[in-house]
Amino acid sequence: MLPSFAAQIAAAESLGGGVVEVGNLEARRDFTDVEDIIDAYAAVLDGPTPDDKMEVFNVGSGREIRIGDLLDNLIKHALRPIVIAHDPSRMRPSDIPVAAGNFSRFQSRYGWLAKRPIEGVLQEILSYERSKLNARVE
Repeated sequence: MLPSFAAQIAAAESLGGGVVEVGNLEARRDFTDVEDIIDAYAAVLDGPTPDDKMEVFNVGSGREIRIGDLLDNLIKHALRPIVIAHDPSRMRPSDIPVAAGNFSRFQSRYGWLAKRPIEGVLQEILSYERSKLNARVE
C-alpha cells in the first residue's frame, strides 16, 4: 500500500499534480523498517542460546499508525498538489481495523527495539518511486 501511494504521488508529480486513489485510510497497522527487522535477526544470532524448546516471537515497532496519517506524511513531501480520492474498489470488506502485535517478550529476551522512524522510511519509498519513474523517462 505505501509503495502504491508513493508511486501514485510520483506519477502525479510528473503531470504537475493529480489524484491518489485510496481505500480504507482508518485502519491502523504496525509498520517496521526492514533494517530494524534485520537488526532483530542479528539480536537473535548474538543473543542468549535458546532453551531446548522452540519459541516463537513477534517482532515489530510497537507503534500502531493510521494509514491515512502515513498518506498525509507522503503528500506533505509531494512536489506538486495532490488530492485524495476514495475508490470503493480498493475497500476490503474483511479489512481488520487494527493489526499490531505485542513485542515485549522479544524485547525482554534480546534487548531489541525498533529504532528507525517511519517518516524516513516514507521519504525513502517516495524517492525510490520517483527514481523508477525517472528511469523510465530517460
